[in-house]
Amino acid sequence: MYTILVVDDSEKLCKIIKKDIEILGHKVTYAISGHAALTMIRQTHVDAVLLDLKLGNEDGIEVLERMRKIVPDLPVIMITGNATIGSAVLAIKKGAFDYIQKPVNFERLVRVIKNAVGMRNLARDNTALRTLLDQDRHEIVPTANPEMLGLLETVRRFAETNLSVLITGESGTGKELVAEYIHAHSHRREKELSTINCAAFSETLLDDELFGHTKGAFTGAVSSMKGVFERSHGSTLFLDEIGDMPLAIQAKILRAIQSQEIRRLGDERKIVVDTRFIAATNKNIQELVARGGFREDLYFRLNTCQVLVPPLRDRPEDIGYLGRLFLERRAALDGSAPKRLAKAVEIFFNEYDWPGNVRELRNVIDYGAVVATGPVMGMDDLPEHLFGSARTRVTSALRHELSEKERIEEVLVRCRHNKSKAADMLKISRRTLYNKLEKWGIDV
Repeated sequence: MYTILVVDDSEKLCKIIKKDIEILGHKVTYAISGHAALTMIRQTHVDAVLLDLKLGNEDGIEVLERMRKIVPDLPVIMITGNATIGSAVLAIKKGAFDYIQKPVNFERLVRVIKNAVGMRNLARDNTALRTLLDQDRHEIVPTANPEMLGLLETVRRFAETNLSVLITGESGTGKELVAEYIHAHSHRREKELSTINCAAFSETLLDDELFGHTKGAFTGAVSSMKGVFERSHGSTLFLDEIGDMPLAIQAKILRAIQSQEIRRLGDERKIVVDTRFIAATNKNIQELVARGGFREDLYFRLNTCQVLVPPLRDRPEDIGYLGRLFLERRAALDGSAPKRLAKAVEIFFNEYDWPGNVRELRNVIDYGAVVATGPVMGMDDLPEHLFGSARTRVTSALRHELSEKERIEEVLVRCRHNKSKAADMLKISRRTLYNKLEKWGIDV
């Protein structure tokens, strides 16, 4: 159902058009002056306007221009009983969608209205989609850390080239997200990023997955199969966990990168591929090279641009930021209101070492969001393994203090910050309560 505004100095004609269009189920309002019409489009939603070229002493073209300034994409269809080529051309130049002569052909008018609203909605959908894609590409790697933000600026400059990129960093830091970020900001982004985990396949299967095979190349090869190199033609190939790649496969990868040619298993024919390479590993490649576990020539070929993703413990700004973001995303999936982190949990998160980095934080948030029965995710909602990790800086004493702080804050809220009642509920003296409030910097 559309909302149509009819603007004509003949109220009788306005009522006739209104009656005819409303039969089709649309909502129609009308105005008999340009001033009244401009007021209406400022105050109410309108899908399209039928505007008379002559409105008594007013110029319809001038009203058209003013309408377009208020709502730039508003479809305006000009109607007049004195049509000329010149007036039609002028109306279109000034932004009118179309031009209809009186007496109005109702069927044509309905078609024009439908086309006008349809094109406007399509344009808005396209704009919204482009905005969403731009936001997604910008926010692929969510961060509030200045170092990470600076790193992403550098990565974006890498993305605009065809140079190979090697991404290093601990497990769980978000190396795959950085690879997606590079691809999303490259000129190859219209094609899907191809990803293969080199640690997930045996040497034989990895060879087949990378380079493909022809029919009959081995027992069970009942048809030919394109490898990921071919499927990545014109796009980007992300080789994850490349430090686990067998040496024999490394040699074939090096030849493919150097020559931009591959051969399927069982085929002597060379296939040209245009592929951009991104590799990632959580291992120290230079140590692997020194021990003979990784080809030095392949390392230098891939390491044209190197990106080191810092661990979460070195990005303190991201701990609380990502925690809240993951809570919001979890709530969106569940269709529920997002929970919030208790202050004690935020303190705990900042003290914890996060050996599993962002991936571990995400798992902890998912667990806590499910376990928490109220709107706040507290210390009791955290998985027990966090307190037994050899890498945590959180002592049992600190854990007890954090839980105590959380309990005091909860009781103060329930007592509407009446400290006498709070001390009674906590079974401590007012002096002890004041000491704890001062220790924790709790402002009441």
